[in-house]
Amino acid sequence: MDALPVAEQTGLPYASKVRTTDARGATVGIMHACGHDVHMTNLIGVARYLATHRDQWTGTVVFVFQPAEEVGAGADAMLSDGLFVRFPRPDFAVALHVSSEAPAGQLGFRPGPAMANVDSVDIVIKGRGGHGASPESTIDPIVIAARLVLDLQTIVGREVKPIYPAVVTVGSIHGGTKHNIISDECRMQLTLR
Repeated sequence: MDALPVAEQTGLPYASKVRTTDARGATVGIMHACGHDVHMTNLIGVARYLATHRDQWTGTVVFVFQPAEEVGAGADAMLSDGLFVRFPRPDFAVALHVSSEAPAGQLGFRPGPAMANVDSVDIVIKGRGGHGASPESTIDPIVIAARLVLDLQTIVGREVKPIYPAVVTVGSIHGGTKHNIISDECRMQLTLR
């Protein structure tokens, strides 16, 4: 559930060896990174605990593993698939997310929203390609992308009040095919929180 396109290089015997084809058609390794393995372990652990301590609580519990959490599409997909038609609608909901900032064994909680919303942004910078020996006759989208990466970082530092949390991450940038060819476009993928 929610494996990410990251090759696991821990060397551990249970390390993921699974490979898949990503959206660009490249073969990539996948693993449960960014705490997704902990999400699954926690939910399974709570389910097992409640099942073995059934005499200590009443009601109906529904456990939901939200797919596509990183791209913010999982909840909508589950609702569109009839989550609350196919399963009981809860009186209460408890959401769980791990934090690498909290010490092991510590639990933090709060009513209402917690942690950040996530939005994914795809940017295509269109240029006018040409030969690398004549950059003056081109509009180089890679140079524009490089400038944009740096300029995006000033949004948080200069446009958002310091008391408000915000993150702009450029996670992927792809442009060009050869050393001496200026491409027609450069693609970027961002996460905004």
